[in-house]
Amino acid sequence: MAAANDRPPARDQFAGPEVLGAFLLAAGLVAVAPLVDAQLLQVPGYLLVVGSDLIQHSLLPGLSGLAYSVFFAAYLYAVAIVAAGLYRRARSLRTRT
Repeated sequence: MAAANDRPPARDQFAGPEVLGAFLLAAGLVAVAPLVDAQLLQVPGYLLVVGSDLIQHSLLPGLSGLAYSVFFAAYLYAVAIVAAGLYRRARSLRTRT
């Protein structure tokens, strides 16, 4: 069983280097998707936008302009927190074996 000291501090779970990296990756995927001609490279960015729209249209219909941009940034941040948590978990499992 892992010791309690193996867990990153709470501030790192929400603003650590893994979260920053995952956020930049997600934002980069969304930014690059309309710029590339290869449809296969557009899929990850498209899935991020569609996931955001799915939540936004069901919870906050009619959101547009700056409010939509703020919501989308918060959505990407939440995705980054989840992705960073999964990365940390996979890394900790790999180092134990």
